[in-house]
Amino acid sequence: MDEELIRKVRDIVHESVLPLPDSFHSDDDLFHEGLESMALMQLILALERELHVTISPEDLGRENFSTLSGIARLVSRKSP
Repeated sequence: MDEELIRKVRDIVHESVLPLPDSFHSDDDLFHEGLESMALMQLILALERELHVTISPEDLGRENFSTLSGIARLVSRKSP
């Protein structure tokens, strides 16, 4: 997994919707940490804006958004 992309995703999550502790790892569960549905929508908009990707309704499964690694994999697949 691209560590730089994970760092970018972490920064977006941290700055946009959910302050993450330094001890939070890329495979830790974001929903367990407090990510909620409204924050998820804000996160999707921030990801699209900051990383220039389009996230479709088919991508909205928990498997894509429960961890920083999952989000990074999704973004990697969606990148031009």
